Amino acid sequence: MKTSKSNLPDPEPVIMAQKSIGNPSTRCQSRRESSGNILSRFTGRSNSTLAQFFEHAIKKLQHIQVTRHCVYCHQSHSGHSAICEHCLSLIPQFDYHKIEGDLLNRPEIFKLFPKAKFDRLLAITPHQYPLNLWLTQLKYTGSLTYLTHISALITEHLKRLAKVSSSSVIAPDYLVPVPIFIKKWQRRGFNQSYLIAQQLARYFDMPVDNDVIFRVKQNVAQVNQSGAQRRKNLRNNFELNNDIDLRGKSIWLVDDVITTGSTLNEISRLLKAAGVKTITAYALTISL
Repeated sequence: MKTSKSNLPDPEPVIMAQKSIGNPSTRCQSRRESSGNILSRFTGRSNSTLAQFFEHAIKKLQHIQVTRHCVYCHQSHSGHSAICEHCLSLIPQFDYHKIEGDLLNRPEIFKLFPKAKFDRLLAITPHQYPLNLWLTQLKYTGSLTYLTHISALITEHLKRLAKVSSSSVIAPDYLVPVPIFIKKWQRRGFNQSYLIAQQLARYFDMPVDNDVIFRVKQNVAQVNQSGAQRRKNLRNNFELNNDIDLRGKSIWLVDDVITTGSTLNEISRLLKAAGVKTITAYALTISL
């Protein structure tokens, strides 16, 4: 059946609808203007006055003190640190004033490492309470609570160190944790030096380089052994990744505790032989 022209819909409304749609950018502009006008009518302020109002409000918010809870004592405090000032004051820390941000410039510490093959030494505290407890619990129980304490303390240590000697806290080319033997890693489930290096990595905003050096041999526990015995046992325990060009690079070598420095020295010897320019040994504690 043929449809007459009189039965066809009038095309004019369709054309008018298309005209009313208009340019999309024009629509967006009109919507922005409409939104601004609605907000102006609602608040009774002009758009320029509203902009000034929000800018002032943002500045006010920036000065509001946020209440935090100390990761150590769990008491609330208004500081910017994860550890409150009271708890920080109770943790004995090395004083880096007048030693150019390097513990090797302290005579009593230099005597402990007279043949150090690393160029600079940084640590937070002597190996005593509470860090000795935190490290023991972290290493043998894997408690993340103690990792939270350690992470907060590392951040505060680096901030304070940067105030004393800004050149001491420059991001290195490589952030390298002291490796442990693969079987020990599998048994324990983690490498505590790697966990510490991760906290440094967050501060520097850089990755942890876990494939620069490997431990290929595991000796008996080195506890209570002399420095000479440790050095002898550590020979041929480590191997470098020959696919990485380390010539002229700077490295932070990260460990949990420095006892005799034998492990750090052996690794530093290999790194220097590979052309590394500067090595900073970083540890949480030093056994004095």
